[in-house]
Amino acid sequence: MSSVLPSAAAAPASCLPPPATLDQLASGQRARVRGLAVPAQLPEWSRQLQDLGFVPGAEVQLLRRSVWGDPLVVGVEGSRFALRRAEAQCVQIEALPA
Repeated sequence: MSSVLPSAAAAPASCLPPPATLDQLASGQRARVRGLAVPAQLPEWSRQLQDLGFVPGAEVQLLRRSVWGDPLVVGVEGSRFALRRAEAQCVQIEALPA
């Protein structure tokens, strides 16, 4: 008797890994923005991040990480910004091939 494992598409949402976030990238790694997920108590972060260019489809790159991990220097669509780690955790991404 063989056992059949369900495919990832059939797995309930609670079993799927959470979306990757910008703070999880390695230095030099590129990704594409999938969306934003800001804390409920800080709704203004959504607009601020969008104003900086963190919108779905935008290409981003982690350029540098502080020795202590905060802040991060991030490139988005040709511009550079320093983001706090908490802000970078709000940017959902999908990694791009190297």
